[in-house]
Amino acid sequence: MDGRLAAWLRLVYPSWRITVRVDRYGRECWWARHAEVPTLAQREAGLIGWLARGSLTDLMDALDEQAVRRRRGGGGRIRPPRPDNSLE
Repeated sequence: MDGRLAAWLRLVYPSWRITVRVDRYGRECWWARHAEVPTLAQREAGLIGWLARGSLTDLMDALDEQAVRRRRGGGGRIRPPRPDNSLE
């Protein structure tokens, strides 16, 4: 990923770690992982901890949707990941 694009994405989506990978067929897949694991209540409100999309535009749309869900009541602090990597 271009350094300027990576820096811009970090500014726009600071709580998400965004990466791009290319599969063996040459297709890009954009991944985003939130810095913290959503609580059960947040997951029920539609918040997720990671997502993948086939284009940067689709990824940004999904991240913007997550921001809207957070503002509409799925907000609150997301708790840090548990050491055993479980969700609950």
